[in-house]
Formats: sequence, C-alpha cells, structure tokens
Amino acid sequence: RNRLRNNVVASCSDAHAFFGFAKYLGVEHNAAGIMEFSGNVCYCCNSGFSAWWLGDAGNGPLPSAQPSVLKDFHAWHVQFDAIDFYHTNLLSIDDLVVRGDVDKLEHARGLTGGTYTSGNITLRRPDIQGCNVGWYLGASSAGPHLIEDGVFCCASWSILNREQSTNSAFAEGLGPRHFTMR
Repeated sequence: RNRLRNNVVASCSDAHAFFGFAKYLGVEHNAAGIMEFSGNVCYCCNSGFSAWWLGDAGNGPLPSAQPSVLKDFHAWHVQFDAIDFYHTNLLSIDDLVVRGDVDKLEHARGLTGGTYTSGNITLRRPDIQGCNVGWYLGASSAGPHLIEDGVFCCASWSILNREQSTNSAFAEGLGPRHFTMR
C-alpha cells in the first residue's frame, strides 16, 4: 500500500496519479487502497490527483476493497481537475483546498468523477473556489456520495450529467443516484 505525504509538485501534467489495475504476486492492487496521502500540494498542473480502479474492478465495487483517504490536499491553479477519479470506490477526501485560475475558468473543476462507475465517495470540509464547476458527476456515478461542511464558491457548485455515461449508455438504465449533503 502507498504512503505519500508532504510533497510539493509544480508545473506538470498529473501531479499525483494512482492506478490500481494490476494483480501481482496474488495481490489485487485495486482493492488495496491508499494507506496515506496527506499534506500534499500541487501548483499549475493539468490535474492534481488522479485515481483509476481504486476499490473497483472496472465493473463495480470490489468486496475486498480497502478505504482510501486523502487528507489536507491543496491544489492551486490547476488547469482541469484538482481531483479526478474513475472506477473508484471507498474514497474519503478530507480538508481539500482548491483555488482555480480565473484565466482558465472554463475548464477548471474541483472534482470530476463518475464518468465511469464510482461510489462511496465522501468529501469532508472542502474549500473549493475559483473553478467553473465544484464537483462534476457523470451519469455512471450511482453513489452513495456524501458532502459534509463544505464551501463551494464556483460558477456552478455541481453538475450532474444525467444524459449518458462515457461508454454512450443512456442513463435510464443506470439506476438512481444517492447523494447526501449536510
């Protein structure tokens, strides 16, 4: 399992990327989760944190998935997504700070997820400002998702894409979404 703490990354494509799609020596890495991701910062990157197949096999949650927690992540002037996740399950994001670049406002998003399956995403005490969209959820994001005690100061705090998923399947067959804010 991974530990990444107190790192600063600047002027790059993807500051922090986690891909859990491999099985090696009998370990299903996409079920292992991220042990620690805390105190990390990125500046002027295309994406701040990207997760693929984290707690998910690409077709739904893994029963053996371990939770992953991102703590105190700060993303400054990210061009596209401060955090994006695809095929992700059991992800908690605590004390996220995002500051968008007003010169790139049309593209900047705090979080992007759910264009592929995702669920059990928890966002605690986010402070997302200066982005076009605070949280973009695609049609495949069934949830449950939870936001607690957050600040969104963006052109739009959230966009829920209800039309179709990334693989062109129409959303009617994807079932209801579960989203809680408190």
